[in-house]
Amino acid sequence: MDDFRILKKKKIPICPPPAPKILEINWFPPSEDCIKCNTDRNSPGNPGHSSCSGIVRDNISNFLGGFSTYIGVDSALAAEILIVIFALEPAERDGRNNFWLESDP
Repeated sequence: MDDFRILKKKKIPICPPPAPKILEINWFPPSEDCIKCNTDRNSPGNPGHSSCSGIVRDNISNFLGGFSTYIGVDSALAAEILIVIFALEPAERDGRNNFWLESDP
């Protein structure tokens, strides 16, 4: 509160940032014989510096693997294709055939 008094005394306008927007996110588990990978990519600009990440879990939310990597300067489409490749690697390694891949829209 003292900070605000100092700012007012110096006649510096106080412009607090707007409150953050709260967004509810729900995770839905896969069926018992399935594993699920939730992914996200970041590719500002097209092309631009791109990265992708994902987390793999089973039906009771046990962590089975994950990845996060910088792709380089590439297109959003290339980042989406690499997500699929990176996401399928843990399933193939563990010999799992039933796989649910969920990505951002």
